[in-house]
Amino acid sequence: MINWENVTPEEFEELCYLLLEENDFHNLEWYGKSGGDRGRDILAEKSFSPFRGKTVNQKWLCQCKRYTKKKVTKSELTETFNAAREHGVDYLLFAISDTFTADLKDWINSVKSEYSFEVVVWEELDLKREVNRNLVKISSRFPGLIKQSDSIYFYECGDSSTSYMSNEFEEVGFYLLNNYGHKENVKMINEFIQFIKSNDFVFDQES
Repeated sequence: MINWENVTPEEFEELCYLLLEENDFHNLEWYGKSGGDRGRDILAEKSFSPFRGKTVNQKWLCQCKRYTKKKVTKSELTETFNAAREHGVDYLLFAISDTFTADLKDWINSVKSEYSFEVVVWEELDLKREVNRNLVKISSRFPGLIKQSDSIYFYECGDSSTSYMSNEFEEVGFYLLNNYGHKENVKMINEFIQFIKSNDFVFDQES
């Protein structure tokens, strides 16, 4: 469903910025857009309350890599780790549109004790989950991200358990195979509308 090739590296950084906002990060600073980022794409803070009346602010550095063909190397990670150390962060978030190899994951686990910050990784599956959680907002800003290479194929199916109709289109509406409650149903329909707006589609031919 998600096509990383349809977003530029700069747009990928912006996407990560948006996802951080949606996950309650604040005081975000995006450095990559202006160039000369000194190993940092995004600096951000996240707050939590260990107990009533006490708030702790964590400093995060997010490094964003949109890779569609090449793989991340140890030297790139080492450079990012050193940048995180230089900026004195509490957490390093590495967001990548791919998946680390098993060897690279083992290497990260073997060296992370040398650094004072925690290492968090957003791999492709993690990013897809975050995109799907915020599909309406993201699809309007990055329509190419969910643009499919082929037309979407619609097929006939049985009656639905929940239907939504409008007076303006008496013969056309929305139906859901399962009823998840009004709020969740409307959320799913809105996500589906955004997906349709971003793609071409064809229908099954009548037999």
